[in-house]
Amino acid sequence: MASSILMSNSKTNSNCVPTPPGAGLLSTIMVSKPIPTSNSNCTLVTENKALKVTNLAPDAASLRTDVKPLSTTTNPPPLQVVIPPSKPMILVQEVSLPSPSSSHSSAPSDLSRKEAAKNHEVRVCGWKESKAIARSLAEAFKDDELSFYWLRTDDATHRSETDLWKLHVKVCEYVVAAHCMHGLVLSIGENHEGVALWMPPGKDYDDLWSIFRSGMWRLYYQLTKEGRRRYFGDVLGLAAVTKVDLLGDRDASSWYLTFLGTLPAARGLGYSRKLVEYVTKIADETNAPCYLESSHHSNRKIYERFGFDYKRTVYLDRVNKGTNPIPWEIMVREPKTPVVCTSVPTGKEA
Repeated sequence: MASSILMSNSKTNSNCVPTPPGAGLLSTIMVSKPIPTSNSNCTLVTENKALKVTNLAPDAASLRTDVKPLSTTTNPPPLQVVIPPSKPMILVQEVSLPSPSSSHSSAPSDLSRKEAAKNHEVRVCGWKESKAIARSLAEAFKDDELSFYWLRTDDATHRSETDLWKLHVKVCEYVVAAHCMHGLVLSIGENHEGVALWMPPGKDYDDLWSIFRSGMWRLYYQLTKEGRRRYFGDVLGLAAVTKVDLLGDRDASSWYLTFLGTLPAARGLGYSRKLVEYVTKIADETNAPCYLESSHHSNRKIYERFGFDYKRTVYLDRVNKGTNPIPWEIMVREPKTPVVCTSVPTGKEA
């Protein structure tokens, strides 16, 4: 119920019950029904749920003679309104604490990620996605010693790690572009979490036209003198010689897995197997071997599960002072020909 407090500055009305000095502030009226009196014509009027006093003209019979008029010589004491101090306001921020069971609910579980990965299929990519694929490839090989073999040289100590990383990304962009021209660029995942670069039989990505068209020629000016020797001489040269020496006449009919990488967060989801088996199925149908070089010994067991066999290890020995040569494991997968049944079982065989 609303109430109002009225301040009166008019003269004292003698036909109403006088109030003590300083009582110009009328008490708050707590009821809404009018309360009639026997000696006053005061009436309570309700307006908009607020109560106020309206003085009506009194008649002579209702005048009181036992009330002394207020002295006009003395001023009433000033009205003092004391406002009690309010309680201090305490701001409380509501914080919801996660329950132990919901602490891991925001991030998908390994089981749900693996289930979702089963629905991801390998797709062939082209020029439009080449830079995005190159960034994923650079991230996948950021800790690979071989990928920085031609970058962290003795004559590149003046370059910061930021500059080396940018150049590492550029190298990946050139290589992906060269594979878009003559090879097969495969991707899997919503954001290229897995990437594979394949060279089909009879194709290569380090010929003069590919080097010019992909922009790889820029590395001649972007790398240091020692970096050019390591990249164009050691890596590309040793890879070509070793592949021919190992496969012989079958080199021209082989598939070459030049790069296979997955982002750290996407490892263990089966992406690598899908990227490899996409081509090995074709190789089996055409009776073609598959060839690769691996710079990590720990990857040998993974490739062996995909059907590759270890053949030999070559070394990149043009390294910085005080460092060991970088091993390069060579692996080959022979085509898996389907078993052809030449006899019809009769049910009498033992």
